[in-house]
Amino acid sequence: SSSSSSSSSSSSKLAHARPPTVALIGCGPSGMFFLHALATRIRDLEKAGDDAALAKLPLVTCYEMSEGPGGIWRSDKKHVARKHNPNMYDTLWINVPKELTEFADYTYEEHFGGKQTPAFLPRCDVLEYMLKRTTTVDADLYRRGIGPGSSTGSNSKKQRRHEVRFCTTVQNVVYNETTKKFEVTSCHTAWENEDDNKSNTDSTSVQPSPAVMEQYDYCIWAAGRQGKPRIPRPLLDLLRSGVAPYDEDDQDSISTPTSKDEMPTEPPVPFKGTILHSSHMDGFEENVKGKRVVLIGDSSSAEDLALKAIRDGAEMVYILSRSGYGDAIDMGAWPGTVDRKTGKVKSKVKALIALPYQVVNNGTNLRCCEIFWNQDDEIYEIDDEEEPFTLERIDTIIFCTGYSPNLDCLDPSLRFPEHEDCFWTTPPNYAPAPNSLSEDVVPSEELDLSSRVIPGVCRNSLISNRRMMYLTDADSETPLFEIDVAAWLCLSQITGDTPVLGRNEMEREVQQHMLEEMDHPYLRWEMDMNYFEALNQLPDDHWSNDPKDSRSQEIVQKLAEYYTKAVARNMRLAKYPVDFGTFDKLNDDGRKHVQLYISSCDARISLERQSEEAEWKTYRDFDPNRFRSIFTGQEACALPKHWLALEKDGEAMSFGKTTLSATSTGRGIEALIEALSVEASSDQRVLEAPTVAVIGCGPSGMFFLHALATRRKKLADANDADGLAVLPQVTCFEMSEGPGGIWRPQSDSKDEAHYPNIYDDLWSNKPKELIEFADYTFEKHFGGAQTPVYLPKDNLFDYMLKRTTTVDDKLFDEVKFKTTVENVVFNSATEKFELLYCSTGGMIKEQYDYCIWAAGQHAKPRIPRQLIRLLRTGRSTVGLSDSSDEEGEENGNSSPFKGTVLHSSHMSNFEASVRNKTVVLIGDSDSAEDCALHAVKVGVESVHILSRSGYGICKETGSWPGACNKESGEFKQKVHVHLALPYQVINNGSGLKCALVEWDQKDGVWQRNDETPPIQLDNVDTIIFCTGYMSNQDCLSADLQLKDLDHDYEESFWVAPPDFEMRPNALQSDIGNIEPSEELDFSSNIIPGVYRNVLIKNPRMMYLASLDNTLLELDVAAWLCLAYITGDTIVPSKEEMEREIQEQMIEEMHIPYLRWEMDMNYFEALDKLGGDHWHEDSKDSRTRAIDEEHARYLAKLLARNMRSAKYLVDFGSYDSLNEKGEKFVQIELQNDYARRMLDAKGPEAEWKTYRDVDPIFFRSIYTGQPAAPLPCHWLNLDRDGKNKTGSSSGPGT
Repeated sequence: SSSSSSSSSSSSKLAHARPPTVALIGCGPSGMFFLHALATRIRDLEKAGDDAALAKLPLVTCYEMSEGPGGIWRSDKKHVARKHNPNMYDTLWINVPKELTEFADYTYEEHFGGKQTPAFLPRCDVLEYMLKRTTTVDADLYRRGIGPGSSTGSNSKKQRRHEVRFCTTVQNVVYNETTKKFEVTSCHTAWENEDDNKSNTDSTSVQPSPAVMEQYDYCIWAAGRQGKPRIPRPLLDLLRSGVAPYDEDDQDSISTPTSKDEMPTEPPVPFKGTILHSSHMDGFEENVKGKRVVLIGDSSSAEDLALKAIRDGAEMVYILSRSGYGDAIDMGAWPGTVDRKTGKVKSKVKALIALPYQVVNNGTNLRCCEIFWNQDDEIYEIDDEEEPFTLERIDTIIFCTGYSPNLDCLDPSLRFPEHEDCFWTTPPNYAPAPNSLSEDVVPSEELDLSSRVIPGVCRNSLISNRRMMYLTDADSETPLFEIDVAAWLCLSQITGDTPVLGRNEMEREVQQHMLEEMDHPYLRWEMDMNYFEALNQLPDDHWSNDPKDSRSQEIVQKLAEYYTKAVARNMRLAKYPVDFGTFDKLNDDGRKHVQLYISSCDARISLERQSEEAEWKTYRDFDPNRFRSIFTGQEACALPKHWLALEKDGEAMSFGKTTLSATSTGRGIEALIEALSVEASSDQRVLEAPTVAVIGCGPSGMFFLHALATRRKKLADANDADGLAVLPQVTCFEMSEGPGGIWRPQSDSKDEAHYPNIYDDLWSNKPKELIEFADYTFEKHFGGAQTPVYLPKDNLFDYMLKRTTTVDDKLFDEVKFKTTVENVVFNSATEKFELLYCSTGGMIKEQYDYCIWAAGQHAKPRIPRQLIRLLRTGRSTVGLSDSSDEEGEENGNSSPFKGTVLHSSHMSNFEASVRNKTVVLIGDSDSAEDCALHAVKVGVESVHILSRSGYGICKETGSWPGACNKESGEFKQKVHVHLALPYQVINNGSGLKCALVEWDQKDGVWQRNDETPPIQLDNVDTIIFCTGYMSNQDCLSADLQLKDLDHDYEESFWVAPPDFEMRPNALQSDIGNIEPSEELDFSSNIIPGVYRNVLIKNPRMMYLASLDNTLLELDVAAWLCLAYITGDTIVPSKEEMEREIQEQMIEEMHIPYLRWEMDMNYFEALDKLGGDHWHEDSKDSRTRAIDEEHARYLAKLLARNMRSAKYLVDFGSYDSLNEKGEKFVQIELQNDYARRMLDAKGPEAEWKTYRDVDPIFFRSIYTGQPAAPLPCHWLNLDRDGKNKTGSSSGPGT
């Protein structure tokens, strides 16, 4: 009975207990972390079913004057209240390694999807990390109001514990001693730009709502200490007048010389350059580029702005330090320029312990001198023992003098005092702990407070009113991590889990902590002027100035241990989720934290002025191997290039998910903040996925949709909600009735002129082993059956369809079939693609973030205009005719061609047009090879292939099928390849006169070679243009279209470096070192204006185009585009892309067969070697070595792109192919040899084609399954792989 009564009483008290209320002022990192700590506690207690502990959790109202979370970490370009908040600038990078700002409950490895990232990150990445981390427990952390509902699930009836009021200004906070409540007066404020056309305007109009006063049990200041820029008045007066008036009441005032002998000889004048504070970053680049800059102050902001100024092109930067305490003074070396004569580096930054005391030389020079603190008079004075110096031609002065907390809204009794107003004294019996620097230095009578202590505050609580708390960083080396611990400590004290000390205990604890710091030389140096002077008197070459000295290292080690121990102590007090051990004994994680701090210090102090890297190296370029995650062990990676070379365009970059390129970083973060801050239901996504228009559903579009489906399934299987959230929302447009593009059956093409589909009898010209996909092999597709090396088109089309629908059998359900895209333009104002399309519903216009051209390069048949005119008139009017044709027997014999003229895309009447006829194919590429073989198969009399350049694959074929004369036994090939083009139609329209043509570099035209006898082809029945296709991109605006690969391609040239010299190869002994042509063609491995599938001038426009016409290459490209969009792969800057393309083409100039395509001089040199030279012999070992170099290079490019794309399978790296990559190379070589090794004198010459190759050399890269031989000679097989003369089974069965 007693027990029951007691339990009932306890339950009654619990039911009526009122949770404490908290006013949280600010939603920057401090406020965000407190809300996250609260959400984490709610989740854990709800899981445990601990209603008693839940009841003690506070109800929190968070006030934030801006529109979303982030505080000063938000971009100053987007934050409308920026003139009230000194926000970080866009391109800021953190100055501590990310491993010291990492949280155990959401690691950087998790945030970046397992990807390694550099130790020092851009601001936007860290802000995104904080935003994502704080919303992992509660996705609606920044959306909720107090009231019924759940913090963890929509079905729970638990009380919501917080609300965030954005665009709300706290006007006044007082503590009512009678009610023991904080009275907080606030008003909702709408900030509106008065000039919407100015992106960086400070002009804002304020539309406040009526003020509201509310009462709270606790108040937490979470609005930081960077409230108002601090600019020392005497120094500002100095710059305005030329000399600073002395004010004995101002500690920043400097006592300047006053005697007649000490007076400057030059009259003071106002400074005429630009004066800024480090918070004023709009136009920073224009104020430093090419200019001489002075930074006043030596703190983190000075360090950062000095490096930024160098990157932005400053001529010289001087850092002036009053005390020498700051980070900028500790820097071992600064980047600079190399004196080419001496080889020494001249730093572009010079840090000086001095301050200006006069402006001279017409307002451009600063007179400066070292100063010291006069303890007797309590003023700074010029040190007469040091020689003054002059800084000349100064253009810009930037005050890096920090900020004053903007505590104006707090009642004076609730504000903490400034450090400068606070002193303390050591006990009479004080004796410091021994160290290598130990000397009997008597402490000063008055000691400055430690920079790690907030005056009047202990354990984040105001000593005079312990219900007033502060979440601010106190000059910490790990500010974000320590603020997070402090947030947990505040929450723990509010709930009573950590006892709140009494006033005397708090004062004793603060005193004890500062005494601990007095044991560490570098900390005592900041607090004790006597100790500062003692260290200052040590010579410059003292061991304490040598970071490599073991005694210096020991002092740093102990300091790092102390910092970590202090954090460990607070973690234990706060009941923090992670533990570093105790103050007396650190655990393994604590010791890792120590080493990270030491590595962070070494990053600066280890920089050497005379190092080979001194020209460019900064602490952010430090060895990444020194930085490993405490929680996951993941090692940092190196920056993609030197830090000074990053972000040259002035825009922020990101290694993260939200943004994809330099140009989109600010927009991505602001979009994330907006998404987190709006009122929304709990199931709404935190981050809106980017939208993508994919134009075309042939293989390119199919592969992109498959890549997306594969990625989605993997993330869903891993329950990765964040990864799923950034996957794009894709709309695919296709004008035909289903997927497949040109691979669809010809019967599906309603209009052959617009649908140049692959003809139904086509067989692949690549081994299936080169176009096989690791996630769906041919062995799986054919149920384990072995199949030939080369397959019919229908088999390959079926393979692609089955493969792309294995992950998602409804992959094509949402594709907009029977839909024509009419117009695509990019709106630079909205940064959206505006796409107009026509479907059964009429004309519709939509906007997309990205556009992918996946409609291929085979849209419109290309027929050279001058050649079609020749066939219509009988004579060429351009380039190929000459004066000798104007007279003589040829004159008057020209007539229009009377036979059939086709393009290789027009195959419906192919058999009737070639059977028993003489056929001419113009062009020597893949389609000419295939048409020639198909013509032989259906009974052609003879085929003549006319090639302009000899580049094509037809020239590589060793022999073509033919017939043997039964009487003489002589073998006669049915296919003949001529290096010539027609220039006249003769014999009453049935004959062609053809001649070798050459490129005239001087006139830029193809000209007939008169030295080579012409070729005459008689009784020609059919001419087929195998001259390729044009990509029909008429629907794209001109700025989005590709350069035409054959037409505009000729207008795209580049120039080799003046010192280019080809690497040694076997051909050089015969042709020597050939000087490159003045103008070089683009590499056939590069589309002009495109970098790895993205348009250089607009990286949101992408192209899925295969230069080698392989399906595997297209598939890798699809994954690469997806990786760009999700942010898993960063799009380089425009300059980087152009540089890499130039480097690639230079590399290809070292590969003979690639240089042969680009360099006319090299082409002519090889051409002069003749047909009997060893490089024409495929059996020669030298030829094979050159072949292998070419094949390996192409495989390396593919391997490189696989790595970049995070592709399904890996071929190794560009530098080193793995086993799969090497197998790929060998199959590629065997594909080439299948053609080259055909022998016209062999017993099989009458019927053998490259598709009849011995399959022994062809095995699946992924399964090892060998290829099977064809069931009979290829010439006897029909489109289904069956013997036309029998019933042998083909690969389709």
